[in-house]
Amino acid sequence: MREFDRERYALIIRLPREVEVRIEDTYLGLVGITKPTMGFHITLLGPFYLSEGVSIESLCGVADVCARWQPFRVRVYGLGTFEVQEDNIVYLHVADSERVMALHDDLLEAASACVTYQSEQYEEWNVDSYYPHVTLGLGLSDQELSNFLRDAANRVLDETFEVSRIWIAAQPPSGSWHYVATYTLGVPTPQPLTPCSDNEQ
Repeated sequence: MREFDRERYALIIRLPREVEVRIEDTYLGLVGITKPTMGFHITLLGPFYLSEGVSIESLCGVADVCARWQPFRVRVYGLGTFEVQEDNIVYLHVADSERVMALHDDLLEAASACVTYQSEQYEEWNVDSYYPHVTLGLGLSDQELSNFLRDAANRVLDETFEVSRIWIAAQPPSGSWHYVATYTLGVPTPQPLTPCSDNEQ
């Protein structure tokens, strides 16, 4: 099977709707900023493919990791950029990101035998250079980035929220990302995969 004929997955922290609204009010009107189909979120692991013979229900170790973690608080504050000529990204920083980084490391270790990445670049992002953030805009030209940074200079967003569960998102071939299930933090295993809808937060 060719890679682009396979479903991709990601493990996600979803931002609460009230935080999304404040992000939209602060930045969505600026050129280059778009709300992702999954809503504003922090990717913990992915995108990835499942290894041969692995089902999403048995994704190695994710339930065990979530059972060990208690809910914790996350703060998003301040703008950052990943700059590549004519293909720039703007994002919100995850401030004091140690807990998010540690959760990523636990999930990466638990799932490493069950996932594959579509390219060496995606593997590097997940394994060697993971950086938690909330993407605001992708593919900005250099001029759009300059305009955005000028227009956003006086717009400040500082939000803190509780992370109490991890979401699994899926993207079928030629389809859009959507949420398929959750794991709740701090629930002892065995914890079944909980189906969900995109509108549930």
